[in-house]
Amino acid sequence: MSKVKQAIINASITSVLLQGIALCSAIAVARLLTPEQIGTYAVVAALVMILSEFKALGAGVYLVREEQIDCSSVRSALGLTLLMSWLLAVLILLLAFPIARYYRIEEAPLLLLILSSTFVITPYVSIPYALLVRAMDFAALRTIKLVSALVSFVATIIGIVWGLSFYALALGYALGFATQLLLLNMPYRPAQMQYRPKFRQMQGIASMGLLTTAAEFLKRASQVMPDLVIGRVGSTFEVGIFSRGQGFVQFLSDGLRMGVGIVSLPYLAEIKRSGGDLAAAYIRGSALFNALAWPVLAVAALTSLPVIRVLFGEQWDAAAPIAKVLMAYAGLKTVHFQFHSFVIALGNPKLTLLREGLNVPAMALVCILLYPYGMVTIALGFVVVACLEACLLTLLLRQLTGLDIQRFCIALLHNLAMTVLCALPCWLFSIYYDFQQGKPLLIVGCLALVMPLWWLFCLKFLRHPLYSQLWSSRKAIAEC
Repeated sequence: MSKVKQAIINASITSVLLQGIALCSAIAVARLLTPEQIGTYAVVAALVMILSEFKALGAGVYLVREEQIDCSSVRSALGLTLLMSWLLAVLILLLAFPIARYYRIEEAPLLLLILSSTFVITPYVSIPYALLVRAMDFAALRTIKLVSALVSFVATIIGIVWGLSFYALALGYALGFATQLLLLNMPYRPAQMQYRPKFRQMQGIASMGLLTTAAEFLKRASQVMPDLVIGRVGSTFEVGIFSRGQGFVQFLSDGLRMGVGIVSLPYLAEIKRSGGDLAAAYIRGSALFNALAWPVLAVAALTSLPVIRVLFGEQWDAAAPIAKVLMAYAGLKTVHFQFHSFVIALGNPKLTLLREGLNVPAMALVCILLYPYGMVTIALGFVVVACLEACLLTLLLRQLTGLDIQRFCIALLHNLAMTVLCALPCWLFSIYYDFQQGKPLLIVGCLALVMPLWWLFCLKFLRHPLYSQLWSSRKAIAEC
């Protein structure tokens, strides 16, 4: 088996296992803490997570992408990371009490102190991690990620049981990060790792990753915008409810994209190198992926209440209507799920920065203007933003590559028909069996047994290209 193929398999296995641990953690925490407690942590953590995008400022990207690296370049990357992460840690601590006053959260300073501790050890986590990625040692990375995730999960649950409330979430996160520090610098220490930082020749390193860092910062900001805005104008209970609905949708979306993200950029890059039709490849990729994503999201929207009750308990019922609307938002976002990989393959990554730069103020305006009308209305505002974004990106791609909009829309309509047909049994089930009063485990169990087979039937009935693709992939896997 080739090194690349082995790396892809390791990355896929790791992603699946991490998603499983994340789901178990979300279920346990949702049943042990109240919406107010989770909302309090969500507001404070959102601020830290946004700033965390600047911790390394492209040092990891540099170490992975640079053709040749030596001890000096590793030390410079370490110096840049140390400088940025320690400055950010100091900034967080200086702002701790102003943040507490602004959001009316007395516990914010201690939470920020715990979370900022991860910034102090970041240089000796991100640099060896990047070196392992460069060496494509994904087996070691899998062990590190899984062990740290398990430590974080166990520590969080123990902390909650001991009565530490939302502090347990911060401590669990910090202990998971500390576990990575130990593993990356002891049993899995890369051969090229250096421990003496150098504060020269950092400009070239920073410039390489600045664009990527800025794009990730804006992307993270748009994701946590509801927590930041609702946390200020509303209550921590509302933050907890909205973040639970949004988190459920995000978990499902990430799970759907998980395997595709690994191969999207290499596939498009290969099409470009071979002189193939990038626009046609984009349409085909969107059609194949959304034949799975849209039906899953549609069924999840119809069953949001029983699924949330099964996973998180009845105290989160108010998150179900929000999740139902946000499923439509997620479906619109998947229309151009390849956009980031596509513009990188075209050699124009600045378009990703522009996209995320427009998303942040749009999301902020939606949250601020629509908050008086309720959480569901905010979710509907997100759907409108996603719809406008999908239309604008389609027009942009036509300008860049000559994307055939008619062909693209036909492919989307084919997937829409597939989605309606797949959702039909679920909708009929909801009419004849009240999802509000019925047994949630029975509802979820029945649909889990029936829907995969019904989805395959719909693929074959509509003669969708994904059906033949699935069978050809099955044969290829059998031959490996």
